[in-house]
Amino acid sequence: MKLTRAEALRLREKSEGAAHALLEDIPYIRGVVARQDTSRTEIRHLSVVLRRLLIDGDLARVAAPRIGRIKLHSLDNSMHTGEKVYKGRLRLFFCGDVNVFGQYIGTFDLHEVPQNQAPAELTVETVNKLLYPDGGEQLKDILLGMEQFLSQKVICFMGHWIQRRAVIKYMANLASGAHSDLPVHDEQFMLARVRNVVQVSKGPSGPHIHLVWETASPSDAALFRPAPPESVDPVLIELLATANSLTLSPDVGRLEEALQKEFA
Repeated sequence: MKLTRAEALRLREKSEGAAHALLEDIPYIRGVVARQDTSRTEIRHLSVVLRRLLIDGDLARVAAPRIGRIKLHSLDNSMHTGEKVYKGRLRLFFCGDVNVFGQYIGTFDLHEVPQNQAPAELTVETVNKLLYPDGGEQLKDILLGMEQFLSQKVICFMGHWIQRRAVIKYMANLASGAHSDLPVHDEQFMLARVRNVVQVSKGPSGPHIHLVWETASPSDAALFRPAPPESVDPVLIELLATANSLTLSPDVGRLEEALQKEFA
Protein backbone atom coordinates (compact mmCIF):
# COMPACT_ATOMS: atom_id res chain seq x y z
CA MET A 1 0.00 0.00 0.00
CA LYS A 2 1.37 3.36 -1.03
CA LEU A 3 2.17 5.81 1.78
CA THR A 4 0.39 9.13 1.97
CA ARG A 5 2.57 12.24 1.78
CA ALA A 6 2.10 12.86 5.52
CA GLU A 7 3.04 9.26 6.37
CA ALA A 8 6.11 9.43 4.14
CA LEU A 9 7.28 12.67 5.76
CA ARG A 10 6.77 11.25 9.25
CA LEU A 11 8.71 8.09 8.40
CA ARG A 12 11.47 10.12 6.76
CA GLU A 13 11.90 12.16 9.89
CA LYS A 14 11.83 9.05 12.07
CA SER A 15 14.48 7.29 9.96
CA GLU A 16 16.76 10.29 9.40
CA GLY A 17 19.51 9.03 11.71
CA ALA A 18 19.54 5.62 10.04
CA ALA A 19 19.54 7.32 6.63
CA HIS A 20 22.66 9.34 7.45
CA ALA A 21 24.38 6.16 8.65
CA LEU A 22 23.34 4.36 5.47
CA LEU A 23 25.00 7.04 3.35
CA GLU A 24 28.23 6.21 5.16
CA ASP A 25 27.66 2.44 5.14
CA ILE A 26 27.24 2.00 1.37
CA PRO A 27 30.68 3.42 0.39
CA TYR A 28 32.23 1.42 3.25
CA ILE A 29 30.61 -1.78 1.97
CA ARG A 30 31.80 -1.05 -1.58
CA GLY A 31 35.33 -0.57 -0.27
CA VAL A 32 35.39 -3.91 1.57
CA VAL A 33 33.95 -5.75 -1.44
CA ALA A 34 36.45 -4.16 -3.85
CA ARG A 35 39.58 -4.94 -1.80
CA GLN A 36 42.15 -7.05 -3.61
CA ASP A 37 43.76 -8.08 -0.31
CA THR A 38 40.61 -9.56 1.21
CA SER A 39 40.58 -9.20 4.99
CA ARG A 40 38.95 -11.79 7.26
CA THR A 41 38.75 -9.10 9.96
CA GLU A 42 36.89 -6.63 7.76
CA ILE A 43 34.36 -9.23 6.63
CA ARG A 44 33.78 -10.22 10.26
CA HIS A 45 33.19 -6.56 11.18
CA LEU A 46 30.98 -6.17 8.11
CA SER A 47 28.59 -8.73 9.60
CA VAL A 48 27.50 -6.15 12.18
CA VAL A 49 26.65 -3.61 9.47
CA LEU A 50 24.77 -6.24 7.47
CA ARG A 51 22.84 -7.32 10.57
CA ARG A 52 21.72 -3.74 11.24
CA LEU A 53 20.77 -3.04 7.63
CA LEU A 54 19.12 -6.35 6.79
CA ILE A 55 18.15 -8.24 9.95
CA ASP A 56 17.30 -5.24 12.12
CA GLY A 57 15.61 -3.59 9.13
CA ASP A 58 17.37 -0.22 8.74
CA LEU A 59 17.61 -0.56 4.95
CA ALA A 60 13.90 -1.25 4.55
CA ARG A 61 12.94 1.53 7.00
CA VAL A 62 15.04 4.10 5.20
CA ALA A 63 13.83 2.99 1.77
CA ALA A 64 10.08 2.80 2.50
CA PRO A 65 9.26 6.54 2.66
CA ARG A 66 11.76 7.44 -0.09
CA ILE A 67 11.63 4.85 -2.88
CA GLY A 68 9.19 2.26 -1.53
CA ARG A 69 9.84 -1.43 -0.99
CA ILE A 70 13.37 -2.37 -1.93
CA LYS A 71 14.51 -5.33 -3.99
CA LEU A 72 18.00 -6.79 -3.80
CA HIS A 73 20.25 -8.47 -6.33
CA SER A 74 20.94 -12.19 -5.96
CA LEU A 75 21.49 -15.38 -7.95
CA ASP A 76 18.75 -17.84 -8.82
CA ASN A 77 20.05 -21.01 -7.18
CA SER A 78 16.64 -22.70 -7.03
CA MET A 79 17.89 -25.52 -9.26
CA HIS A 80 20.12 -26.58 -6.34
CA THR A 81 17.88 -26.01 -3.34
CA GLY A 82 14.81 -28.15 -4.03
CA GLU A 83 14.10 -30.76 -1.37
CA LYS A 84 14.51 -33.63 -3.82
CA VAL A 85 17.60 -32.25 -5.55
CA TYR A 86 20.48 -34.75 -5.39
CA LYS A 87 18.47 -36.76 -2.82
CA GLY A 88 20.76 -35.73 0.04
CA ARG A 89 24.00 -36.41 -1.85
CA LEU A 90 24.99 -32.73 -1.88
CA ARG A 91 27.92 -32.50 0.54
CA LEU A 92 28.89 -28.86 0.11
CA PHE A 93 27.43 -25.87 -1.72
CA PHE A 94 27.86 -22.14 -1.49
CA CYS A 95 26.72 -19.43 -3.90
CA GLY A 96 29.82 -17.25 -4.00
CA ASP A 97 29.66 -14.75 -6.90
CA VAL A 98 32.27 -12.44 -5.40
CA ASN A 99 35.98 -11.66 -5.72
CA VAL A 100 38.25 -12.96 -2.97
CA PHE A 101 41.98 -12.12 -2.94
CA GLY A 102 41.45 -10.63 -6.39
CA GLN A 103 40.11 -13.93 -7.77
CA TYR A 104 36.52 -14.71 -8.65
CA ILE A 105 34.70 -17.29 -6.51
CA GLY A 106 31.65 -18.64 -8.29
CA THR A 107 29.14 -21.25 -7.21
CA PHE A 108 30.82 -24.21 -5.51
CA ASP A 109 28.97 -27.51 -5.66
CA LEU A 110 30.42 -30.79 -4.36
CA HIS A 111 28.35 -33.99 -4.26
CA GLU A 112 30.85 -36.35 -2.70
CA VAL A 113 34.22 -35.94 -1.01
CA PRO A 114 36.90 -37.05 -3.50
CA GLN A 115 38.41 -40.37 -2.45
CA ASN A 116 41.88 -40.33 -0.92
CA GLN A 117 41.77 -36.54 -0.58
CA ALA A 118 41.21 -35.69 3.06
CA PRO A 119 42.64 -33.15 3.48
CA ALA A 120 42.26 -32.24 -0.18
CA GLU A 121 43.76 -29.46 -2.24
CA LEU A 122 41.38 -28.56 -5.05
CA THR A 123 40.91 -25.60 -7.30
CA VAL A 124 37.45 -24.31 -8.12
CA GLU A 125 38.31 -24.90 -11.77
CA THR A 126 39.20 -28.56 -11.13
CA VAL A 127 36.03 -29.21 -9.15
CA ASN A 128 33.89 -27.56 -11.82
CA LYS A 129 35.49 -29.74 -14.49
CA LEU A 130 34.69 -32.83 -12.43
CA LEU A 131 31.09 -31.76 -11.86
CA TYR A 132 30.38 -29.94 -15.12
CA PRO A 133 32.49 -31.39 -17.97
CA ASP A 134 30.91 -28.98 -20.45
CA GLY A 135 32.35 -25.96 -18.64
CA GLY A 136 30.03 -25.37 -15.72
CA GLU A 137 26.86 -23.38 -15.31
CA GLN A 138 25.98 -19.74 -14.91
CA LEU A 139 23.26 -18.90 -12.42
CA LYS A 140 20.93 -16.12 -13.50
CA ASP A 141 20.77 -12.76 -11.76
CA ILE A 142 17.46 -12.09 -10.03
CA LEU A 143 15.90 -9.43 -7.80
CA LEU A 144 14.36 -10.50 -4.49
CA GLY A 145 12.24 -8.74 -1.89
CA MET A 146 13.81 -8.34 1.52
CA GLU A 147 12.22 -11.43 3.09
CA GLN A 148 13.01 -13.58 0.06
CA PHE A 149 16.60 -12.33 0.10
CA LEU A 150 17.10 -13.16 3.78
CA SER A 151 15.41 -16.56 3.54
CA GLN A 152 17.30 -17.62 0.42
CA LYS A 153 19.32 -20.80 0.98
CA VAL A 154 22.97 -20.01 0.32
CA ILE A 155 25.04 -22.75 2.02
CA CYS A 156 24.53 -26.49 2.07
CA PHE A 157 26.66 -28.74 4.27
CA MET A 158 26.18 -32.51 4.47
CA GLY A 159 22.71 -32.19 2.95
CA HIS A 160 21.53 -29.43 5.34
CA TRP A 161 20.60 -26.04 3.86
CA ILE A 162 21.22 -22.75 5.67
CA GLN A 163 19.56 -19.42 4.88
CA ARG A 164 21.32 -16.10 4.38
CA ARG A 165 19.63 -14.71 7.50
CA ALA A 166 21.24 -17.42 9.65
CA VAL A 167 24.67 -16.76 8.14
CA ILE A 168 24.53 -13.05 9.02
CA LYS A 169 23.20 -13.65 12.54
CA TYR A 170 25.71 -16.39 13.26
CA MET A 171 28.72 -14.26 12.35
CA ALA A 172 27.45 -11.08 14.04
CA ASN A 173 26.05 -12.70 17.19
CA LEU A 174 28.33 -15.68 17.82
CA ALA A 175 31.46 -15.60 15.68
CA SER A 176 33.00 -12.36 16.98
CA GLY A 177 31.26 -9.90 14.68
CA ALA A 178 29.67 -8.06 17.61
CA HIS A 179 29.63 -10.90 20.15
CA SER A 180 31.42 -14.19 20.77
CA ASP A 181 29.66 -17.32 21.97
CA LEU A 182 29.37 -21.06 21.37
CA PRO A 183 26.86 -22.58 18.92
CA VAL A 184 23.55 -23.68 20.40
CA HIS A 185 21.18 -24.52 17.53
CA ASP A 186 21.76 -27.16 14.85
CA GLU A 187 22.31 -24.65 12.05
CA GLN A 188 24.86 -22.79 14.19
CA PHE A 189 26.78 -26.03 14.68
CA MET A 190 26.62 -26.59 10.92
CA LEU A 191 28.03 -23.13 10.21
CA ALA A 192 30.81 -23.65 12.75
CA ARG A 193 31.66 -27.02 11.20
CA VAL A 194 31.73 -25.77 7.62
CA ARG A 195 34.14 -23.01 8.67
CA ASN A 196 36.51 -25.66 9.99
CA VAL A 197 36.11 -28.02 7.03
CA VAL A 198 36.62 -25.59 4.14
CA GLN A 199 39.27 -22.93 3.59
CA VAL A 200 39.65 -20.93 0.37
CA SER A 201 42.95 -19.23 -0.44
CA LYS A 202 44.62 -17.59 -3.41
CA GLY A 203 46.21 -19.95 -5.90
CA PRO A 204 48.57 -19.31 -8.82
CA SER A 205 45.82 -19.68 -11.42
CA GLY A 206 42.64 -19.34 -9.36
CA PRO A 207 41.15 -19.94 -5.91
CA HIS A 208 42.27 -23.06 -4.04
CA ILE A 209 39.80 -25.02 -1.93
CA HIS A 210 41.34 -26.81 1.06
CA LEU A 211 39.08 -29.51 2.50
CA VAL A 212 39.74 -31.03 5.91
CA TRP A 213 36.92 -33.54 6.06
CA GLU A 214 36.38 -34.11 9.75
CA THR A 215 36.21 -37.39 11.61
CA ALA A 216 35.39 -35.83 14.99
CA SER A 217 31.91 -35.70 16.48
CA PRO A 218 29.73 -32.73 15.42
CA SER A 219 30.07 -31.05 18.83
CA ASP A 220 33.88 -31.37 18.84
CA ALA A 221 34.11 -30.30 15.21
CA ALA A 222 32.24 -27.09 16.00
CA LEU A 223 35.02 -25.90 18.30
CA PHE A 224 36.98 -22.99 16.90
CA ARG A 225 40.09 -23.79 14.91
CA PRO A 226 42.39 -20.88 13.96
CA ALA A 227 42.47 -20.38 10.19
CA PRO A 228 45.35 -19.06 8.08
CA PRO A 229 45.12 -15.25 7.73
CA GLU A 230 45.26 -15.49 3.93
CA SER A 231 42.16 -17.65 3.71
CA VAL A 232 38.40 -17.40 3.99
CA ASP A 233 35.65 -19.95 4.57
CA PRO A 234 32.17 -20.33 3.03
CA VAL A 235 30.52 -18.29 5.82
CA LEU A 236 32.85 -15.34 5.23
CA ILE A 237 32.44 -15.75 1.47
CA GLU A 238 28.64 -15.60 1.76
CA LEU A 239 28.84 -12.53 3.99
CA LEU A 240 31.03 -10.81 1.41
CA ALA A 241 28.68 -11.97 -1.35
CA THR A 242 25.73 -10.50 0.56
CA ALA A 243 27.56 -7.19 0.80
CA ASN A 244 28.33 -7.42 -2.92
CA SER A 245 24.63 -8.01 -3.63
CA LEU A 246 23.84 -4.68 -1.97
CA THR A 247 26.34 -2.87 -4.19
CA LEU A 248 24.84 -4.53 -7.29
CA SER A 249 21.22 -3.75 -6.39
CA PRO A 250 19.69 -0.98 -8.54
CA ASP A 251 17.32 -0.02 -5.73
CA VAL A 252 20.23 0.56 -3.34
CA GLY A 253 21.78 2.89 -5.92
CA ARG A 254 18.47 4.74 -6.31
CA LEU A 255 18.12 5.08 -2.56
CA GLU A 256 21.65 6.40 -2.22
CA GLU A 257 20.96 9.07 -4.87
CA ALA A 258 17.69 10.03 -3.16
CA LEU A 259 19.46 10.43 0.18
CA GLN A 260 22.24 12.51 -1.32
CA LYS A 261 19.64 14.90 -2.75
CA GLU A 262 17.65 14.92 0.48
CA PHE A 263 20.67 15.88 2.59
CA ALA A 264 22.38 18.14 0.06
